Order: sequence, then structure tokens, then C-alpha cells
Amino acid sequence: MPRVYFPTGQWHLSGYEENDINLSANIRGTLVFTKQSDTVYRWSSNFVFMNDWGNMVNYQYQGTTSFNSNAYEISFLNSTDPNISAQRSIPLELKLENGGQLHMKYWYDDSKILLHWLKSN
Repeated sequence: MPRVYFPTGQWHLSGYEENDINLSANIRGTLVFTKQSDTVYRWSSNFVFMNDWGNMVNYQYQGTTSFNSNAYEISFLNSTDPNISAQRSIPLELKLENGGQLHMKYWYDDSKILLHWLKSN
């Protein structure tokens, strides 16, 4: 079995793109990973979005990241966001880059999501 990397602890959002559009200025977020097993980690996140009218909206998301069949997957299990439904086993690109920045890329419905995170101290 190849060596598998899973992030642990708390991270803060440093970049957010949706369908190749950089929306980083309109969103803040935190993410916490907790080990469930050697191949599954639970995660929970909190995001604060600013819409086009300057209103702030806060959503929480929970799920898992896992490594199966030589590939990462992400699952969304719960959310306070009314536009998100439970999704399991979405292919996930997960890696460390640029001196420790966490890179996560996946497709949710018809949107390509790219997130970058920095480890919180």
C-alpha cells in the first residue's frame, strides 16, 4: 500500500476558487481533521461567505476524507447550507504543496472546487 498523507488538526482557508473563478476575497473558513481510522479522517468546517450585497452568511459542513483503491475521496455528510445534500465518495485531489499549503480539489454537482489551506498554530 502506498504511503498516504492525511492532514490533521486545524487549518484556515487561504484560497477558494469555484469553476476557475477566484472568490477568496468573499470567503473565510476553518477546517479541522480528526483521525477515525488509518484510511478515514473526519472533517468539520465553518465558512463565512459575503454575497454580492455585502451580507454575511455562515455555514458548517461535516464529512470524511478517505483513501480507497489508490485514490482519495471526500464525502459530505451534514451541512447547515440548504444548497448542499449528502454526497459520498467524490474523487478528491489532496496534497501538500508550496511549503505546506494543503491543496484540495473536487467536483461537487457541476462545480469544480479548489481550496487551499494553511495550518493553524
